[in-house]
Amino acid sequence: MGAKKDNPRAGSPTKSKGPAKAIPGRGRPSRPLSVRTSRPQAPSKDEEQAEGLQSRHEIRQLRAEIKRSLAERTAQIEAANKELRTEIRNRKKAESALKRSEEKYRTLVENLNVGVYRTTPGPKGRFVEANRALIWMCGYQSREEFLKIHVADLYHDPSGRKRFSDRLRTLGAVIDEELKLKRKDGTSFWGSSTAIAVYDEHARIKFFDGIIEDIRERKRAEEALHQLHRKIANLSSMEQQHLGRDLHDNLGQQLTGMALLTKSLQQKLNVELPAEAAKAAKLLSVVHEAQGQVCALMKGLLPVELDATGLMSALEELAVRSTEIFWIPYQFQCRAPVSIEDNNIATQLFHIAQEAINNAARHGRPGKIVVVLNAKDREGLTLQVRDDGKGLPSESQRPAGMGFRIMRYPAEVIGADLTIESRRDGGATVTCILPQDGLDERGED
Repeated sequence: MGAKKDNPRAGSPTKSKGPAKAIPGRGRPSRPLSVRTSRPQAPSKDEEQAEGLQSRHEIRQLRAEIKRSLAERTAQIEAANKELRTEIRNRKKAESALKRSEEKYRTLVENLNVGVYRTTPGPKGRFVEANRALIWMCGYQSREEFLKIHVADLYHDPSGRKRFSDRLRTLGAVIDEELKLKRKDGTSFWGSSTAIAVYDEHARIKFFDGIIEDIRERKRAEEALHQLHRKIANLSSMEQQHLGRDLHDNLGQQLTGMALLTKSLQQKLNVELPAEAAKAAKLLSVVHEAQGQVCALMKGLLPVELDATGLMSALEELAVRSTEIFWIPYQFQCRAPVSIEDNNIATQLFHIAQEAINNAARHGRPGKIVVVLNAKDREGLTLQVRDDGKGLPSESQRPAGMGFRIMRYPAEVIGADLTIESRRDGGATVTCILPQDGLDERGED
């Protein structure tokens, strides 16, 4: 027999989950409710197969999507890598080309026979770069030693660096500026510098870049040419003096004798043959005219007397004669006696003054012309011609006309510096300065 099941309602004990809660409106608590849960039904085999097929399909789609995305990403990475490799290769080529170019440029600069430099600006500038030619030109052995010096240390006159620097700041470039420089051992040499100012992004001068050419040979050639000019001028002066003396001693004396004889003849004819005396007087007039022409010719050949103070007398006489010719007041100023032993120097200075006066009178329309002669120890001799006319044309502050060339040649012959410029108050000034060493050298010659 089967066991009899207990009936919970028949008083079988049950587990209590807590005290019974009282139901509002009732006197006793209600009995706890029991909930029966049903177990889910297991899927059928067909459903399981369908779900499996769908899951595998979704997995295949996901794998395909991942594979496609991975392929696209891989292609993008490969393209980026290829572009990066190309950029790296091109950059290496560019760096290699730049390096070759720099090496080529450096080799070219180092092998030039002119000095190439870069300096910081200003009077106290220093060298930043310099090629081997400049280092050797200045007597230094190494680049390290050379880069330690100031640029002004290379100037024979250190103030020359300030003037050069100021010109570069003002003009931005300087071309073929002749500079007197000195080597490490103190010996001097001449260099010609061409330089430009290099600016930064704020338009401030950052460097001075330039070249220096050793022009010692050119200076020697110029000096040799000057010496040749001086010798030619001396020979010409000597020949003029010889011709002038011959005119004075021979032709001049003969004309003087002829004038005396003609005068004597005229006096006799006045008593014996008055009609013929008029012819003698006419002949005497012709002789006097010839004497005047010979005298003028001798004056042109020997404008300055052969004594040391001859230039002063010649300039005084030139002022008087020019006043008579041009009807313009002339004034000659010489505070102290000026003695010039070399007659050729005195003659060339006279020609400069004469041409300056002629130019001023013909072109300047002056009211007055002043000639100044001055000599100072250790400074040399200065000849100056000033006028108060209309001055030089504004477009021709460095005249190159015939008059200037005529004055420049005698200045070059004696080694003098010649300048001509307009004055602020009107008129023009011609200045010829002969350094003391030029006077000394000519005195030794």
